[in-house]
Amino acid sequence: MKKLCLLLMLVLLLTSCGTAQGGQGADASSGSGKKDQASESAEAGTASPASLVDPASLSPEAGIFSKKDLKSDYDASSAGKITWDENAQTAGGGMTAEGGRVLITEEGTYILSGSSGNGQVIVEIDKESKVQLVLAGVTLKNPAGPCILVRSADKVIVTLAPGSTNVLSDGGAAYAEDEKVSGVDAVIYAADDLAINGKGSLSVKAGYKHGIFTKNDLTITGGTIDVTAADRGLTGKDSIKIREAEITVNAGDDALQTSRLTKAGKGFVYIESGDLTLTSGDDAIHAASALVIAGGTVDIPKCKEGLEGAVIEIRAGEVRIKATDDGINASYETADGESDKVQADTYIGILGGTVSVDANGDGIDANGSIRFAGGSVKVEGSVNDKFDALDPGTEMTADGGTVLAFSAKAPEIPFKDGQTQPFLSETMDQAVPAGTVVTVEDASGAVLISHTAQKEFRHIVFSAPELAPGTYTIRAGNAEKTVRIG
Repeated sequence: MKKLCLLLMLVLLLTSCGTAQGGQGADASSGSGKKDQASESAEAGTASPASLVDPASLSPEAGIFSKKDLKSDYDASSAGKITWDENAQTAGGGMTAEGGRVLITEEGTYILSGSSGNGQVIVEIDKESKVQLVLAGVTLKNPAGPCILVRSADKVIVTLAPGSTNVLSDGGAAYAEDEKVSGVDAVIYAADDLAINGKGSLSVKAGYKHGIFTKNDLTITGGTIDVTAADRGLTGKDSIKIREAEITVNAGDDALQTSRLTKAGKGFVYIESGDLTLTSGDDAIHAASALVIAGGTVDIPKCKEGLEGAVIEIRAGEVRIKATDDGINASYETADGESDKVQADTYIGILGGTVSVDANGDGIDANGSIRFAGGSVKVEGSVNDKFDALDPGTEMTADGGTVLAFSAKAPEIPFKDGQTQPFLSETMDQAVPAGTVVTVEDASGAVLISHTAQKEFRHIVFSAPELAPGTYTIRAGNAEKTVRIG
């Protein structure tokens, strides 16, 4: 009987995904960069990623960052010391050295300095213990594997000492198999939670695959971090949490990625503050469940897709995206590895901040709903009329904020009739070339918005709090069009 109930639940879920109400919606997300997700999604069974994390639970008041995540001070007098002059020398207990490799087996604080062309730190402690690794001017290269490998721990905190410059790199070739952890493929690789904090700098150069990887939570609360990776830049399978850090990533695949779909409350990306510059060959930020930007600056000068997650909220800060495909995309892969045309539980909410999108695919694309409730949004959509600047799968609403979007054609699903905030959605009589100054004026001639188009467009969408029933004029160079709202 229990098996029958489970089977019926699965059938009902799959049926609801396939028959959700709505018109023609968002395109399926790109499949690249989701290697870890297929098995996770299948394991998830009846749970959709959008149901696993409530974005409201991701906030400064929720205690997302622990005291250990934020604590970057240390007592140098009692800490163990590891110094490399090619080979490693140690001072203090809880560790052993052999050549350039150091094995840490006891909880504590360890200060790392010096340089080696064959250096490595391995942490192998019990699951209830923590280690703090203080990088105080260390340059390590390991041609055969990670520079830092966490085999086991409750958490490892990597602290960047104030004013220090630290460089970790691999040799660009496949890693040797570790004797205790399988599938190791990142310059910093952790089988457990990993946190990075401090006021120094860290450069990670991953010529083989990934830059920084943890199977659990990746938390960054300080420092200046620069990651160049052949594959993914930063990976936290359970979550990525960022505040007050300056992060630059140049990745061949996803710049930031989470992939856990089997645990409630996991698979999210949360950015509270800081400055991020992300260049990627696929998604700049990919969240398996929720993606929340609550502040800071996220600059994405080059990517395939900018932001991707099942649920996406932008609450504050500044987001700039230049994408060869979709700019912002709310979707997820189902248990059979597919991404449905309409997924009613996916959602994009722009509640504040400043967002600018330049996309060659869809600009803002949700397999479910799109809501604008604050801030300022500008979208330069594709010149190809196969794509939309704004592309909801179910509905689109505005009850606050300013939205300005340009595209080759009108959205297939327009703003919802009778919504709180008025809007105009108008197709010009002919294509407007790039470089044209576009204005919207009210009946008195007051300019409500002025924008220089970066691409050719034919259709304009505009919604703002100052709009009210009445007559408006759209001017684009020598062309003009009068429209009436209400």
